[in-house]
Amino acid sequence: MEKRLRVLVTWWIPGGLLLLSIAALGSMARQDDIYWQFLQTHNADRMSIKGARLHNLSYDDTLTQHAQYEAEAFAGAPRYCNASGLSNNHFRNLHVTSVGASVMEIVRSWVGESKYYNYSTNSCAPGKTCDHYLRVVWNTTKFMGCGLARCPDGGSFTVCYYNPVGVFFRDKPY
Repeated sequence: MEKRLRVLVTWWIPGGLLLLSIAALGSMARQDDIYWQFLQTHNADRMSIKGARLHNLSYDDTLTQHAQYEAEAFAGAPRYCNASGLSNNHFRNLHVTSVGASVMEIVRSWVGESKYYNYSTNSCAPGKTCDHYLRVVWNTTKFMGCGLARCPDGGSFTVCYYNPVGVFFRDKPY
């Protein structure tokens, strides 16, 4: 198994200036490009929040291994691949689709919940969910790891873990 080093260049400072920052990723086996895409998309979405001083996440191999194992386990059980509204716990995001989705589409579906989140009141619109969005942008989260597996019907099952855990509704995410 080949190990490679990749570099992600993004670091925003007040005023919108872009400085050089290096985030190294020790790639994992055959799917390293997917893992890299998850990291890039998460960090780009975190950096796009105006006024938030969020840092780039780093990829964690252990979280990735757990996420990949869980994604494969869920994808191997057709009842999960056809499920909607699967519950999420406080340290992971789940995504199920009946058609293949790109990494960007998956992460952006979570970040899209931002339209329901009110920062001033630190609340979500009634009847809507903001939990996925909050896990992506939580300010104390430093590490992430994602796994993606294809379902027998052609869809996909995605799991992303975050550490340290966040999303405490008494605190604002950033």
